[in-house]
Amino acid sequence: MERILDLYHQPHNPLRPMICFDEQSLQLLKQTRVPIPLRPRHPRREDHEYKRNSTRNLFMLAEPKAGQRHTLITR
Repeated sequence: MERILDLYHQPHNPLRPMICFDEQSLQLLKQTRVPIPLRPRHPRREDHEYKRNSTRNLFMLAEPKAGQRHTLITR
């Protein structure tokens, strides 16, 4: 762990960029019933039932010391 923290403290070197990568799987949901609208003293109400619409994978590439970031989303 200390080696990683030492790496983060090194100065920016354009010949050896530090690239960070992260990924996340995301489930897209669709409501099956129309929510009951907001009323005075009552919050908006939604049903817990849903339809699974699809999934997406999100990929984030970042070079924090250069201030650059790129995000990819799969179909």
